[in-house]
Amino acid sequence: MNEEGALSYLRDMERRYPKQISLLFQLMENRELDSLFSMANLITVEKLGYNDHGKTHAIIVSAYALQIHELLPVSYDSPDPLTVILLGSYLHDLGNAIHRQDHPMFGVVLAQRFLNHLPPEIRSHVLHAVYSHDESVEALTAEAGVVKVADGCDMEKGRARYPYSGEDMHALSARSVERVEIKKGEERPVRIEVSMKNEAGVFQIEYVLLRKIKTSRISEFFEVVAKTPEREYSYFP
Repeated sequence: MNEEGALSYLRDMERRYPKQISLLFQLMENRELDSLFSMANLITVEKLGYNDHGKTHAIIVSAYALQIHELLPVSYDSPDPLTVILLGSYLHDLGNAIHRQDHPMFGVVLAQRFLNHLPPEIRSHVLHAVYSHDESVEALTAEAGVVKVADGCDMEKGRARYPYSGEDMHALSARSVERVEIKKGEERPVRIEVSMKNEAGVFQIEYVLLRKIKTSRISEFFEVVAKTPEREYSYFP
C-alpha cells in the first residue's frame, strides 16, 4: 500500500466511520505534527539510515489498522476502539523526533498535546498504543495490538520512499517485499499476505512482523502467508 492508496481507502471508509476518521484527518492537517514527522525522518532516515518513520508511514499504518479492525472478532477494551486505533496508529512513531532510543516513551510525551480534546480514558488508551507499538513491549489491550501489527505490515519494498541503504540483511530483505495485503483468513480471521521477489523477504517477516504479532496480545487471530515466485511460507504466530 502506498500513501495515495491509503488515503483513498480512508476517505472511502469515512462514510462508515465519520467521527473517527474525521479526527484522523484533523491530525493530518496539523502543521506542528507535520514538523515533528519531518524531524522524526531527519533522525531515522538521514542520521541513522533507516526507512521512513514520518507522515507517509503514519498514514499507511492507519489504513492497515482499519483493515485489520474490519476483520478482527475481538472484544475491545475502550469505549471507542476505532478512535484509539486510528489515532494510535497515526501518532505511534512520533517519539523518533527526539531520538530513536526510547522513542515509544518519547512518543507518549509528544502525543499528549494533540489528544487533550479527548476524554481521559480514550486519551490513555491512545498513549498505551503509542507506547506498546514496539515489538519489545507487550501490548495489553486489543487496540494497541492492532496498532502494533499494522505497524509491522508497512514493509512494501522497504517502504521505498526512503529505502534502506547498504547491503546488510535488513536492507536486502526489506527490498524484497513487493506487496502486503490484509485479507479474510482461511484458518484464522485475519490473513496477512506478503508477496516477495525472493526468500530474502522472509527475514523481514520473521524479524519484524512476526515479533510484533507475538507481542500484540491478539496473535491467535492472525495467519501470515509469504509468497515468492517459487514457493509459499505459512506462519501461525
